[in-house]
Amino acid sequence: MDKRRFRTRPPEGWEPPERLETWPEVPVAPLPVGRAFGVSTDASGWLVYSWDENQEAAEFEELPDELVLRGLLKLDPTDTESVLGFLDEFGVIQARYLPSELAPLDLPLLRLGQPPAGARNHLYDAQAYLATARALSKHWAAHCEGREVAPAWREEGCIFPELVMADEMAWNYFSRCLNHGLRVFTMRLQYMGHSVPHPDLYQALCFQLMNLIIDELPPRKCANENCPQYFVRQQGRSQHGQSRTRAVKYCQPSCASAKGQRDRRRRKIRNGSDVGR
Repeated sequence: MDKRRFRTRPPEGWEPPERLETWPEVPVAPLPVGRAFGVSTDASGWLVYSWDENQEAAEFEELPDELVLRGLLKLDPTDTESVLGFLDEFGVIQARYLPSELAPLDLPLLRLGQPPAGARNHLYDAQAYLATARALSKHWAAHCEGREVAPAWREEGCIFPELVMADEMAWNYFSRCLNHGLRVFTMRLQYMGHSVPHPDLYQALCFQLMNLIIDELPPRKCANENCPQYFVRQQGRSQHGQSRTRAVKYCQPSCASAKGQRDRRRRKIRNGSDVGR
């Protein structure tokens, strides 16, 4: 029996959440993510990170704005080279993926061979974490658009228990997986810098999404039909680190320009056809 079969209509009396309560109630300043100086896999698929010649643990950089929407949703987590490139550019993921604590994915998690010295997880772990992060972002976008949220998880290979109400279960996955990524950002006392949390890439993506939720700025899809980009703030013409959020239909000015040029060409073609009649 297919375990992914689920009920599409909610049971009587159940409604999706209209407003989610968050704490804290204001966005929190992001923390830099640990990055290696190169990432590869051994013959068995274990992740091997390269460090600099001084053997420093990593360098630390903040994620680009809206990476959880703009960059993550373009990634194919099943493509090895794309995943390695994403890890190399944005940060490391060294934790094991545990479906019992996160979401059950129809992705391979069987790790073969012995990990080389210093390796903590497998390519499969990174792929699963990135697929889960994509599901979180797509879930939030679907919710803001008034759509069902379960497809966001199905598209990433999430398995739903048989005969469950899918959207309700999807909200369970959403809260479980997002809170899992936010655990590193607990309130703490800092002394001499020793208690500063160092998030990995999955945790930082969860943190970035949480700040968008707190901001109550829903993601929107770019009005340029050739751009599948989701975004919150338009980028490209802002000054002093600011960006536009109101009355914006395009993710960046170049998309608005491209759409305007296509519309003008269509009008010319249409007008030319009308003249010839």
